Amino acid sequence: IENIDIFPKVDLQDLFYCLSNSLMNLNVEKIDFGKERLEVYNAMIKSNIILKPDGTIAFIDFQVYLWLAFFANEFDTIEKFKEKFIKKIAPENSEYARKFCEALSLFGKGRYDEVLSIISSTEYLGFISKVNTKKLKVMCLYELNDYDNFENENKSLYHFLKNNKSLSPAARNGIKNLFDKINRMFKLKMK
Repeated sequence: IENIDIFPKVDLQDLFYCLSNSLMNLNVEKIDFGKERLEVYNAMIKSNIILKPDGTIAFIDFQVYLWLAFFANEFDTIEKFKEKFIKKIAPENSEYARKFCEALSLFGKGRYDEVLSIISSTEYLGFISKVNTKKLKVMCLYELNDYDNFENENKSLYHFLKNNKSLSPAARNGIKNLFDKINRMFKLKMK
């Protein structure tokens, strides 16, 4: 973006957040909104506006960026981001952030049992962390060809969604679609 530096950093940060959030409401069949959002976050990093005024990074931004890189299969990006920003996380979130990064990196290396071990021994930091961990878990179960445990997770998803009304319809559909896709892929694998 030309002349980006004429905007105050706080306004520019708000503009990028607005753009990122707006991308989530577009028709995802026409664009790769995850990749587009990753580009928005990369622009925030390049413009040095991903950090809060106190020099820390909001945990939600840390998590969102890692998930966007994960779903884009950019595992090297995850490592680079972790190295650059892990020390800028609030101390109370740093242990979870380290484990989260390790789990995503291990997934990229095909070490799914280790990912399951990490996520099963890690305490969630908030509701979104729990949702994302469920996604990562079923992806590992698929890679390990563990249909029985996947089926248990799939059944518990119904209760999870029923009991958690705070999820937006888009988020509910996103997690349900992921589980449905993995279920269909398992069925194809078993034929």
